[in-house]
Order: sequence, then structure tokens, then C-alpha cells
Amino acid sequence: EISASIAELLATVPEGKPLLLRVDGHTDNIPLKSSRWASNWELSSARANAVIRLLLESPIIPPTRVLSAGFGEHSPMVANSNKENRAKNRRVEISFVAR
Repeated sequence: EISASIAELLATVPEGKPLLLRVDGHTDNIPLKSSRWASNWELSSARANAVIRLLLESPIIPPTRVLSAGFGEHSPMVANSNKENRAKNRRVEISFVAR
């Protein structure tokens, strides 16, 4: 399970050390037609937060060591020039960052 693996890695760094688990959400550049989210920015934030919620189901990942960010369509991996590329830009990235 991914959250157990991440929790094990976080456990190797003492709580006082400045290391956080960061989850970034991204979208493609197609404007939303949804009543649930007003913008791609909100959708990307919701994606990141959904992963955070999943990770926090593990009692060994402390909420003080996680953060999330939504970038909407503003940080694409590839040009949004076709269907395949847009699919690549709809993603969540997990990284470790210094506090």
C-alpha cells in the first residue's frame, strides 16, 4: 500500500527535521463545465486533497507533515496540444520538500 510505504519513509526522518510530504494537483487546459468545481484550479486542489485524505487514513502519517497545492492548468508537463497530452497533464505529484 502506498500510504504505508510513504509512512515508513517519513518515519525515518525525526519529527523535528524540516521534511514534509507535498501533494500537487494538476489539470489540463480545458475549461470545466461542472457545478462541482468553479475552475481547474479548484479541481486540481481537490485532487491533491483527495490524495492527502487517503494518506492520512494511515495513523502513522502525521497531519503536521503533509501539505497540498493545486496548480490548475498552469504547470503542464507537456503541451496541451492533443488528447494524449491533456491526459498526461491531469495528474497528482507526490514529493518530499524541506520545510
